[in-house]
Amino acid sequence: MRKVKVAAFMVIIILVMIFTLQNTEQVEIRFLFWQLALSRSLLLFLVFALGLLSGFVLSVVKIDEHHGQGQDGPDL
Repeated sequence: MRKVKVAAFMVIIILVMIFTLQNTEQVEIRFLFWQLALSRSLLLFLVFALGLLSGFVLSVVKIDEHHGQGQDGPDL
């Protein structure tokens, strides 16, 4: 089962990389007072990486909450 998960993850990574490499046009990002121009592929990769990171952090927080509760449940 672990090999299937690794293979699926690798396929997703490859597809994302193909998609980003085909989108190399420059785009302009505006956020509040900042303005930034970068390639669309870099923007897509950064958004993908932030999604992976936030998913990992949320899963760690959820695991910690689950393990932090004792047999009697949460302390109030």
